[in-house]
Amino acid sequence: MTISTVRLKTRQLIRGTALLLTILVGTTLEADREIDSFTIRMENDAPAGTDSRYTAGTEFDFAYRPYNKPNESASYHTTLALGQLIFTPENLVAEEIVKDDRPYAGWSYLRYGTHKSTYNSLKSWQLTLGLVGPSSFAEDIQRAVHELIDDRMPLGWHNQLSDEFGYAIEHSRSKTHIDWQLGDELNLQFSESNRVSLGNIDSSLSQGFQIRFGKRPDIAHSFDRIGSPATGVTPRAPYLAVPKELRPSRVYWVLGGKMSYVAQNLFIDGNSNGRSHSVTRNPWVQEVETGLSYSKPGFKLSALMIYRSEEFREQEGGQSFASVSLTFRR
Repeated sequence: MTISTVRLKTRQLIRGTALLLTILVGTTLEADREIDSFTIRMENDAPAGTDSRYTAGTEFDFAYRPYNKPNESASYHTTLALGQLIFTPENLVAEEIVKDDRPYAGWSYLRYGTHKSTYNSLKSWQLTLGLVGPSSFAEDIQRAVHELIDDRMPLGWHNQLSDEFGYAIEHSRSKTHIDWQLGDELNLQFSESNRVSLGNIDSSLSQGFQIRFGKRPDIAHSFDRIGSPATGVTPRAPYLAVPKELRPSRVYWVLGGKMSYVAQNLFIDGNSNGRSHSVTRNPWVQEVETGLSYSKPGFKLSALMIYRSEEFREQEGGQSFASVSLTFRR
C-alpha cells in the first residue's frame, strides 16, 4: 500500500467520522423531546440453516416522542438508529478469495430519520452514514459470536472490502388502501409501499405490498425490518390504571413482497476505487416475507421469515433468513 493510498483512506475516515459526529450533535438539539420508544431488530440466516451471504444484521432504534404541528392531524417524530450488517461468502474455510461468491464485508452505521404519519400512512426521510471495511468491526463481532457458540471460524476476513466511508439517503412511503372488518375484532388489510435510495452503499428503487389478517392489525403500517423507521406502538402510560385483561392487544399474520431495481450495492460491486473483489450484480431482486406480529400497550414483537432472490449472477439460488423486531414504548 502506497503512502498516497494511506493518506486517502485516512482522509475518508476523518470525513466520515466528522459527518457522524455532526449527526450526533444535531440530534442532541432535540434533547428537550425525550426518547419515547426503543426498538431492537435482529436478522440472521441461522434459522434457515446457513451461515453465509447476508449472514447477520443488528439495529438499535431510538424514537423521540411524536408531536403535532398546528392545524395538522398528522403526527411527526424523529429516529436515531445504530446498526451493523455482516456479509460473507458461502465457503467460510477458504483462506483465499472465493471468486464466484460475494466478498467479505461489514457495515456499521448511524441513521437519522424524520417521519410523518397519519391514521393509515407513513412517509419517511432517512440519512445513513457509516464505515465499511475493517473499521466496521464486523470481523471482530462475527469471530466473537462464533467463539461463544463454538462454531467454525471464518478464515477469509483478510480479503474483506477495505475501509470506505458509506452513505445513503432514502425516501419511503407506505399506505393502507384496504381495511375490511370481518367480525367484531378481525380485520383484513392491504398496504403498498415504495422506496428510493441514493448513495454509494445503496442506490435502488423498490415497490412492495403487505397483507395483514388478524385481531386489530396496525393500520398505520411500517415494515418491522432493519432499515425501517420505528413502528407505531400504543403508548403504555394511558393504560396503567386499566386492568391488564382490559388492555387492547393486536395479533396478526403478515404476508408481504417487494420488487427492487438495484443500481448500486457496494457489498456486491466492491469498493468504489475498483480494487477489491466483486461479483456481477443482478439489477432486479425480489423478496417475500411472512410471519406474525403481537402488540399491546407499550410492547410489540414481530417475527418474520424472508426469502430474497439471487443478488448476483454467480449466486446459485436465493437466500432465506429470519427477522425479529422488539419495541418498547413508555
